[in-house]
Amino acid sequence: MKLRPLQIVGLVGLVVFGSILVFTLTKPRPDPFTVPGAMPLSDALPPPAEYMKPPPLDLATTPPANPMEVGSQDAKDDLYCSGVVFAVHQSSKDDIASPEADKRRSAVIALAVAGTGKLKAEGVATDLTTGSIADAHSEKALADITSNVPRITFDACMGRAAALPPERAN
Repeated sequence: MKLRPLQIVGLVGLVVFGSILVFTLTKPRPDPFTVPGAMPLSDALPPPAEYMKPPPLDLATTPPANPMEVGSQDAKDDLYCSGVVFAVHQSSKDDIASPEADKRRSAVIALAVAGTGKLKAEGVATDLTTGSIADAHSEKALADITSNVPRITFDACMGRAAALPPERAN
């Protein structure tokens, strides 16, 4: 089979442009999420051994074995009252934007902040351990409200909260 000059030019064009296409498609592409001249993230991280080892056990971060017995009675009462008001607030049918609902929310926050502040001031809890203590008192308060035998009444808890400075969650 004899090729004519036009067919030879077409065949050469096909080989040249085909080679360019194959080269372009197989060339590795740059990562679009890297900033030119920036340090790679892998160089900024410490070696895996440093951030994979467990932190040392610190007794200040370990929750107490019996959180209901930690702290003064005043701190326990603040945390219990916070739980009572929260339980009543959760079971309330009020509109969430009503003034009564706002009073209850403010009371829950003020009582919880006061109770945890007293625990930390007494040196029996830290920022990391107050959560488990407050949760234990809230669970006890919810159980007492559900069975209609609260240790401190809702009205007494609201009076206790009214005596505290108002707190707002940021």
